[in-house]
Amino acid sequence: NGSGNLNGKYSHVRFLSIYDPTPLPVELLNFSASLQEEAVLLEWSTASENNSLKFDLYKSSDGIDWGMLSEIPAGGFSTSELTYKYFDTRISSGYSYYKLIQIDIDGKEDVYGPVYTYRNVFSEPRKYNLMGQEVNESYKGLVIDNNGIIKYNE
Repeated sequence: NGSGNLNGKYSHVRFLSIYDPTPLPVELLNFSASLQEEAVLLEWSTASENNSLKFDLYKSSDGIDWGMLSEIPAGGFSTSELTYKYFDTRISSGYSYYKLIQIDIDGKEDVYGPVYTYRNVFSEPRKYNLMGQEVNESYKGLVIDNNGIIKYNE
C-alpha cells in the first residue's frame, strides 16, 4: 500500500505484482509419505522438468533437525510426467517428517514439504482400559490396544 505524486499526478497503489515470465524448472504434481508394512513409502511426481539435477530427500523426527536420507537423480529435461519412489526402511516409533529439495543444474533449489507419518511401534502389544491404565490379558471390560482399536473382553 502506498501513495505518491509523479509530475503533479496523484496515485494510490493498493498492490504491486511482479510477474517473472521464466518457466519453473520443475512442476511438482505431488509429494506424499505413506506407511507400509516395514517401511515408509515416499512418492512424488513432476509434470515437467527443465534444467533439474537432483532431489535431496531429508528426514526429521521433530521437524526441526534434518538429516539427508538420499540423493535421487532428477530427469533433467522432460515434458512428460515422471514418478519417483523411495522406501525409508529406517522406521521408528512416533512421527517422521520428510522434505524434498529439488536442485537445478545451476544450483538453484526449491523445497517441498514437509510431509509426515506416525507409527506406533512397541516391542509387545499393550492394552489399556478407558482410564488410560495399562492392563493385562485377563482384564474384563472395554480395552484399547496400542493401535487404537477398542474391544470388549468378557
